[in-house]
Amino acid sequence: MPRFHCSPSFFVRCLSGRGYRLIGAVDQTSTLAALRGFRTLFLFGIPVSLGLIAIGAWIVVDRALRPIRVISRSANQITAADLSERIPEGPHSDSEIADLIEVLNHMIKRLEGSFQHANRFSSDVSHELKTPIAIMQGEIESALRECDVDTKEHGVFLVVREEVQRLKDIIESLMMLAKADVGELVHRKDSIDLSAELEGLIEDAEILALPKSIAISAAISPGISFEGDVIPLRQAFLNLITNAIRYNFEGGSIKIAMKASSRKGKIQMRVANTGPPIPETEQDLVFERFHRVDKSRSRTTEGFGLGLSLVQEIIQGHRGRIWLVESTLEQTLFEITLPLAEKS
Repeated sequence: MPRFHCSPSFFVRCLSGRGYRLIGAVDQTSTLAALRGFRTLFLFGIPVSLGLIAIGAWIVVDRALRPIRVISRSANQITAADLSERIPEGPHSDSEIADLIEVLNHMIKRLEGSFQHANRFSSDVSHELKTPIAIMQGEIESALRECDVDTKEHGVFLVVREEVQRLKDIIESLMMLAKADVGELVHRKDSIDLSAELEGLIEDAEILALPKSIAISAAISPGISFEGDVIPLRQAFLNLITNAIRYNFEGGSIKIAMKASSRKGKIQMRVANTGPPIPETEQDLVFERFHRVDKSRSRTTEGFGLGLSLVQEIIQGHRGRIWLVESTLEQTLFEITLPLAEKS
């Protein structure tokens, strides 16, 4: 029977038979060293190889997705305010990517034409409606001067005058919203003293609040400066304050506050008023166009559901934000934040 013997360095095999014994030995030192070298190579080579494969795959995928990222960045920069931009076609784009870019550019071109047409249509309609409305207002005012007071005709003319003025306000608001849609609402970037502007508006609001005996209190930090277009900003603040007067109780109150935080780099304005609370189901919809909350914002109340929408567009056009903080039995609170000018 053969016998085997192994040692750390030698492999020995013994064979015996017919009175003979044969012994063979092999030095395993070099073989074992080679095996250890192969083991080390596998232990370090396989992870390195996998890493190189992963890097190569990432490079290939990155090159394949690079045109998609260019399309994504370019499309993200295209807005309704500037539809003249187009998605650039890379020099090494595949035919499929080139076809996609061409389709998207054609779509943007069609959208640009549609927006330009809508903008021209809105502008033309506004000009066409202003003239007859101005003529109607003049005729109604003339008829009121010639009509005897406390007559049925006098009452009818008063109602018609109010409705014509309401129609005029709707047209003006719609025109401002149309300009906001195409990025033309904010034209100027002047230095504005918001504190002084708001104080002047509060003086006007106090006159509007007299019929309902609403008390207006203000806490305005002086010298708050802002870079923007003063005319639409004044309109936004006035709309918000008028909204607080319109949907308030008889003998209610309004609190207006404005302050600047250099640490946060923001201007904060708050308008809180007493009055019927906005239902929770309606609070997320108050900035939608023509949305009017039931009961407290019925047809008998002045307004047509565009005031807050216009305020939001103007504030967003100045890189700011407006939101409804809360609406409870105690108060309805709106807050506006605007970026603070450096010199403030």
